[in-house]
Amino acid sequence: YGRLYTGVGDALTDLEHLVSNLPAEDQPRYVHMISIGRILKAYYTYYVSDIYGNIPYSEAWQARYGGTLKPVYDDQATIFADLDVDIEEAVSSLKTTQPVPQVSLGNFDQYYRGDVASWIRAANALRLRIAMRQIKRDQGKVRTACGRYA
Repeated sequence: YGRLYTGVGDALTDLEHLVSNLPAEDQPRYVHMISIGRILKAYYTYYVSDIYGNIPYSEAWQARYGGTLKPVYDDQATIFADLDVDIEEAVSSLKTTQPVPQVSLGNFDQYYRGDVASWIRAANALRLRIAMRQIKRDQGKVRTACGRYA
């Protein structure tokens, strides 16, 4: 719980804001980095919500960017749906050929050393895991999600 809100979530939210503050011509070099960060943030959010249920999500991490210090707790089903969309967008971004060379994460990526194909596989596995967690609530959604990867 603490690692999500005072470590990973903060750092990855800051990353997106820092990149958005770069000059417009430099921002396209960080598309993969931001997408990988979103996948990682989604994993930690899923993990914490899986354990604790409803958690702050939609308003979390926004205090230093004009948000509230007391974010509302979001429903777990809503969080999982949002995570699915975030992960799907990140995968789509990673699969798209970028017009400029991307900043390499190299050894700073402790999981896959910046290998985009590995991040895509991990993201799809996370989407399936989230879908399987909801199997008793919405079987149609799970079948749709699982059918994409069959």
